[in-house]
Amino acid sequence: GSDAVEVAVVSAARGDIEASLTISGSLAPHSRVGVTAKVPGRLEQVLVNLGDRVQAGATIATIERREVAAQVDQAAAAVNVARAGLEAAEAGLANAAQEIARARALFEKGALPRQRLDAAEAAHRAATAQRDLAIATVAQAQAAERHAREVLRDTTLSSPIAGVIVERNFDVGTLVGRGEPPVAVVADIRALKLEAGVSELE
Repeated sequence: GSDAVEVAVVSAARGDIEASLTISGSLAPHSRVGVTAKVPGRLEQVLVNLGDRVQAGATIATIERREVAAQVDQAAAAVNVARAGLEAAEAGLANAAQEIARARALFEKGALPRQRLDAAEAAHRAATAQRDLAIATVAQAQAAERHAREVLRDTTLSSPIAGVIVERNFDVGTLVGRGEPPVAVVADIRALKLEAGVSELE
């Protein structure tokens, strides 16, 4: 007979086969946001350094605001002057309305010549135009004040996201313009992506 051959007996079992691949690369944040100046000016404060953690809305830097604050005060004063002008125009229109009512009553009774009634009507039209102009002047002054306050808000540079300062490009006293380059860059490092080269075979 044939010789028996000894073999190892292994029970078959279902399992996972793992294949691993070692690659090298660099980790990069998923989101990276530049904090740029919206208005030109000289940096008064830079409140962050590289590696600092910041919350969303945290102040990164401020731009000198004395001149802008003065413009806000001037704009607010112009609104007050315009409102006073509107009050005076409304009082003038109320007087003109009374005068025209009185003139019409007297004219209907025959106690006032047509020329005087025409003059009262012309005065009423002029007072209406003055009131309308005063309303427009108030609206214009309020718009100028809103704009000045927006510019004042823009002198504070805030972080739009929570993260870590990965770039700081300017120091206190530097003159910055609108837009690029950013004063600082904030990266959200809670989630990172791996940037690496992998061969086609792998």
